[in-house]
Amino acid sequence: MSDPNAKCERFRTLIRDPEILVMPGAHDALTAMILEAEGFKAVQHSSWGVAAAYGLPDGGIMSFSESLDAVRHMVRAVDVPVNADAEGGFGLPANVYRTACELIQVGAVGMNLEDKRSRPGEAGWGIIELDEMLEKIDAFLEAKRDCGSAFVLNARTDAVMAYADDPERGVVEAVNRGNAFAEKGADLVFVFGKLPAESVSILVREIQGPISITCHSDGLTVQELQDLGVGRTSLGTDSIRIAAGAVERFARALKAEGTQRNVEGFLSTPEIGAMVQKRQRKPGG
Repeated sequence: MSDPNAKCERFRTLIRDPEILVMPGAHDALTAMILEAEGFKAVQHSSWGVAAAYGLPDGGIMSFSESLDAVRHMVRAVDVPVNADAEGGFGLPANVYRTACELIQVGAVGMNLEDKRSRPGEAGWGIIELDEMLEKIDAFLEAKRDCGSAFVLNARTDAVMAYADDPERGVVEAVNRGNAFAEKGADLVFVFGKLPAESVSILVREIQGPISITCHSDGLTVQELQDLGVGRTSLGTDSIRIAAGAVERFARALKAEGTQRNVEGFLSTPEIGAMVQKRQRKPGG
């Protein structure tokens, strides 16, 4: 699918299909290729994962150019849609405009845009004012129009996390913000946080549009989220956490035993070689 707008519309259709869209996060191009090979219909670029792969903490430390470069490589590596995690848009509404334009240029089908002010435990932790978030969405929509793009907006709220000491208030705020995002023009509302089934049911019922919920390892399963009516679920950090754990097991075995023979789960050099060679032969690869 060479037409960028056709790929954006394909992604939008996947979000709205009755079957839940499962999007594992990728922290590099090879991971995206493995996910595509295993049959996933779309890939989520993980800002947390890419930052960790660069040896950086999450939360706006990684530069936009570093994030953009990671998205570019993922888009070139796979044929399925790649959605970019643009965090808070890397600044003010003017930055959001530039961020969206450049992600469109490298071939991403859409981007996450969140209302988080800072990370939990940090000074000033919380969510930005709703009006400020809506200004950022306006900037996104302006960029989309100016680029003639069907680019998809996944508008994320961290209201549940911000009001963790008052879960009911967090859900109410998430509903209010989600509807404001959808009315402004967001294609998808991403409510971040580990939520019980009762809360997810309220969000699905009250938010006027498709919603996304993270599939936490100790939370609701994909099937449970599907049954509740969730449109999309993402697993942003799992791939790099699992990869890092495998490297750690390899290093410990090599150090303790002088061999890596007993470490399981390796892909062979020919398997990886065949995967990347296949991509190299494709136009734009």
